[in-house]
Amino acid sequence: MRTRAVNDIPAELPTSPRVTERLPRDGRFLQHRRSCSPADEVSLTPRERDVVRGVIGGRTNREIARDCGVTVQSVKNVLSVVYGKCHVRSRLELALYAVRRRLVPPPDGD
Repeated sequence: MRTRAVNDIPAELPTSPRVTERLPRDGRFLQHRRSCSPADEVSLTPRERDVVRGVIGGRTNREIARDCGVTVQSVKNVLSVVYGKCHVRSRLELALYAVRRRLVPPPDGD
């Protein structure tokens, strides 16, 4: 049986199996720590969007750093900022939040 969380991910936004296989069966990651209305907008810089796109794709910090042409520490710093903006604590929560809120556009046929 697929989890409710997996069903909430739009089909047009491919998510890495490394992300979806870790979803809990009861969908508890869908309940956000902070009550957010759809009107709450998170503004991300282009670099932050690139990093979030990498997280959604299941990439490691090293892979994201290589793709973006920055250091691994820079990726870690960007993730810390994005975690704060999105009120999440982990890569999994960030990926779910970003997909649900459509923070990044879907990839162009990767």
